[in-house]
Amino acid sequence: MTVEATRVSWTPPAREEVEYPDSNGMGMPDGDPQREVMFQVVKVLDERYGDDSNVYVTGDIFVYYVEGDPSAVFSPDVMVVKGVPKRQRDNYKLWEEGGQVPDFVMEIAARNTYKNDQGRKKGLYRLLGIPEYVMFDHTGGEYFEPPLQGYRLIEDEYHPIGDGRHLRSEVLGVEFRLEEGELRLYDAETGEYLPPPDEARRLAEVRAAEAEARASEEAEARRAAEARAAEMEAELQRLRAQSGQESE
Repeated sequence: MTVEATRVSWTPPAREEVEYPDSNGMGMPDGDPQREVMFQVVKVLDERYGDDSNVYVTGDIFVYYVEGDPSAVFSPDVMVVKGVPKRQRDNYKLWEEGGQVPDFVMEIAARNTYKNDQGRKKGLYRLLGIPEYVMFDHTGGEYFEPPLQGYRLIEDEYHPIGDGRHLRSEVLGVEFRLEEGELRLYDAETGEYLPPPDEARRLAEVRAAEAEARASEEAEARRAAEARAAEMEAELQRLRAQSGQESE
């Protein structure tokens, strides 16, 4: 008697889809001062790299660094990544970006997050190999002392940069300066102030108004000079005519 083997077809179970949320559902926990600093820095850096299609500037975005593990995530206030396309993203997954970690991250002090910025996040950024990390306390020292701190990765360790009120980012070619309680950014090579777009527009409007006023003053001066020249010419002609009459 022949026994035929029973063939059983087997289909592997479908791989469970892993969800990577775009937020934690709680919104932005920081207050207005923190958001204002974050927005301004992001705008300035985005403007600086506006013509470079391979530099991505963003802020307050979820960054996932282990595929399949949505708990392996961080969300920097400011982030700059070089070597990836400039495009809109709901979140940033390292494995979808060729493993490119951020080149620069910045955290703005807030009551609920500042300890994490100094501890867990700093350690994580070091382990991930993020070249530069900057922390800023808009209160002037309530959370961070000194209020402006920077770290550069050298041989897998973070080393402090700057003096607490001024630091230079080698990655960005930008100087961060704390001036009269305000954080301002400057081009590290030229020393030129890098204003936020709104302020840049106001400055441009002021400069345009000043240029228009100067042009108006110069035009008025030319008209006055031409009028004086015409008067002098008329007077000269009158004197010549008078001299001719007297000589007859």
